[in-house]
Amino acid sequence: MKTLYFDAFSGASGDMILGALLDLGVPEEVLHETVKKLSLPDVTVRIGREGRHGIHGIRLSVIAPSEDASPHRSLRRIETMIQGAHLPSPVKELSLRVFRRLASAEGKIHGIPAEEVTFHEVGAVDSIVDIVGCVACLQYLGACRFLASPLPLGMGMIPSRHGLLPVPAPATLEILRGVPVRQVEVEAELVTPTGAALLKEVVEAFVPLPPMEVERIGYGVGGRDLAERPNLLRVVLGKAIPSGGTYREDWILEANIDDMNPEFCEHLMERLLSRGALDVTWTPLLMKKGRPGGLLRLLSPPSRLQDLSETLMRESTTIGVRCYPVRRRCLERSHETVETPWGPVRVKVSRLQGEVVNALPEYEDCRCLAERTGVPLKEIYLEALARHRSQGEG
Repeated sequence: MKTLYFDAFSGASGDMILGALLDLGVPEEVLHETVKKLSLPDVTVRIGREGRHGIHGIRLSVIAPSEDASPHRSLRRIETMIQGAHLPSPVKELSLRVFRRLASAEGKIHGIPAEEVTFHEVGAVDSIVDIVGCVACLQYLGACRFLASPLPLGMGMIPSRHGLLPVPAPATLEILRGVPVRQVEVEAELVTPTGAALLKEVVEAFVPLPPMEVERIGYGVGGRDLAERPNLLRVVLGKAIPSGGTYREDWILEANIDDMNPEFCEHLMERLLSRGALDVTWTPLLMKKGRPGGLLRLLSPPSRLQDLSETLMRESTTIGVRCYPVRRRCLERSHETVETPWGPVRVKVSRLQGEVVNALPEYEDCRCLAERTGVPLKEIYLEALARHRSQGEG
């Protein structure tokens, strides 16, 4: 799997992310077609090249009618717009998650439910284009592991419809809970709420640039020309270099539950996995007063900590969640496909310092072939494993 790394040495905004992805090589037609499908009247996107401190990249500008430049848009109106667009389902789903994260942060800051949030700057046409456009471009790149650097935050004050706000903006800081950040002495907004929400939704970990074989690089140009640093976002696409295993900082979330209908467990675990949990387990327990119960435990990347803890509390009967950091070592992993007499089967391969230490056929692939052909699942499994071994020896 490829790795896409967001090198946010000067922060990130929606237009910077989108410009960097286009500069990386995503065709401009992907963005233009996406904008057309959103049915935004008289809206066009201007794509040009500009430089900051001698480094050139793509500067993106959204041109909209003046009367529709910054309308008040409710979350429901934005959801209806995106759901009604002729876009791929993954693009719709991720775009909606970004906007809901923004609404959740704005609602918490202003003391209202997320559903009642009315967007101003964030809901303007250019931000809708930035968010849905970025998601469409990421979808075009295909299967990637998304990583990012820790984020630099500026300082000072910025104007808003609510008056002067501190930098980072309250909504930005709320979104970045659980994300490594650092303050730099630049009186400017380096990370916008839109940029923060996009990265929080897609990035697996905020870490230094990992060992990788660089294939492509793109630069997205920010609107302001800062004296202190080049106002650019750099994205790097490449292939991970096999190593002795990488160390990751993740989180364990757990809760003891004794008052929930056991029929809900399957739904709860599936919902947590769909929201980004790396693993979910349920362990039977004998709890106080002799009650049968269970320990629900999940593994979360830092970027999903807040969302997964809220999902656990919303979808179960627990009234509290224990959260603590863990450090784990991970083997390099990839998928390889082998052809069997009954059809293709993916094989999950794990390597340590370049050497294969585990190769396991994907159960779901074998199960589907077994159901379709009537061949015993174990026979398909063993045949896939044998063919993978013979390919390695060959």
